[in-house]
Amino acid sequence: MLLPPLLFSDLGIMFMVGAVLLLLSTEVLSAYYGQTNIVINYKKMRMITFIVTGVFFIFATIQLISLIL
Repeated sequence: MLLPPLLFSDLGIMFMVGAVLLLLSTEVLSAYYGQTNIVINYKKMRMITFIVTGVFFIFATIQLISLIL
């Protein structure tokens, strides 16, 4: 079974969804929101969230430039 090819815009959407999910999970699991029993290194999770968000913005910028040109 062959899968359809993964386009550049599909990768951008995947990074966007990943960034939103990571950002929401870091905020919902934070100590300020509620008491949780999950042990997570928030600094690493925030750093990963910023990296994924940065990659999404790079993809969005490339898409915008290609649309303009």
